[in-house]
Amino acid sequence: MRKALVFALPLALAASPAWAGEAEQSAGRAGVQEAFVEGDYATARKLVTQLLEASPQDADLLRRLAAIEAAEGDYEEAEATISRAIAIAPTDLDIRLGRANILFWNGKVEEAEREAAEVAAVSPDYPGLRQLQRSLIKAGEGERFRADAVSVGGELSSVEFEAGEEADWSTQRASLISKWGANNWASVELAREERAKVDVKLSAKVDVELGEHRVYARASATPSADFRESWSLGAGAELDLRGGTIALVEAGYADYSGGDVGTVWLGARHEFSKHVSVTAKTIHLIGGGEDYRLGGIGRLDLAPTEGWSFFAIAAVYPDVEADGAKQLRSVAGGLRFSVTERLDVSVAAAVDDRKDSYRRDSVSLDLKWKLGD
Repeated sequence: MRKALVFALPLALAASPAWAGEAEQSAGRAGVQEAFVEGDYATARKLVTQLLEASPQDADLLRRLAAIEAAEGDYEEAEATISRAIAIAPTDLDIRLGRANILFWNGKVEEAEREAAEVAAVSPDYPGLRQLQRSLIKAGEGERFRADAVSVGGELSSVEFEAGEEADWSTQRASLISKWGANNWASVELAREERAKVDVKLSAKVDVELGEHRVYARASATPSADFRESWSLGAGAELDLRGGTIALVEAGYADYSGGDVGTVWLGARHEFSKHVSVTAKTIHLIGGGEDYRLGGIGRLDLAPTEGWSFFAIAAVYPDVEADGAKQLRSVAGGLRFSVTERLDVSVAAAVDDRKDSYRRDSVSLDLKWKLGD
């Protein structure tokens, strides 16, 4: 009889509305956690949203929603959600540590350090705190300007001129890529291109992340230029429009022996997934012997597996050299693959048909060696 009563008690509790509600909430949280761990963020979001409809002031559910939003890369929304959770449960260390992590992922290192310090003041050995502290220290070291990679490469071209003559051209190049912060870059490249004469061009570029957007500036100089620009300046931006679409805009100015040229590039890149993206851009050119010329470029990028990527390009645009601007039709393709964790190899081939000038078939090879840790 005692055994029957012992087993009857849970059954009675399970039959009560309060117990059933708690059991449903517990199962729901377990389902959220399972979907989250498996990377099924859409399902995790759906489940936690359903639970929040029944318990909108549940700080733990808000913390879980913030974690899902952060995992999907929506850090601003995640920060807003975790702040709602803190307003409800300001002393909950799980939530405070969650906010510190989200601030860190959102690039707000100083704010994340302050939040982590508040958690440490209450519980120095709180689970997950040490890992975040190590990441914050590493991020602080990463703010320093440092050399990130070196690259060397070259290109061989077979050229047939409009008049029927043939020639071989070659290019050798070397570059140093530096980094500071989480995702800011600077590069310097020296390129030697040999045709009938030789031009040596020095170029530099700075690329900075501003929130979800990027801006960059570039410059080049070719002393005693024969066929390349004597100097050039340019600046551009990549603006995240959400939904996988990025607006592209760039303006530039170049000085050639045959005159000055101004260019404006307008376009967009759509990232269907982390494996596939498509880019389309128009070029608007003023100068180079013509008042105005228009062109366009389309590009497909594929990254089917980690360490491998492919690209294909088709373009028709005004190409500027010392003899002025001439319409160029071009197709190109190539691949990049990682040989080791530090060494990347890129190979490409292209066919260029420059109107009333020449046709060029080229192949290129570039090696990139990653420095540092």
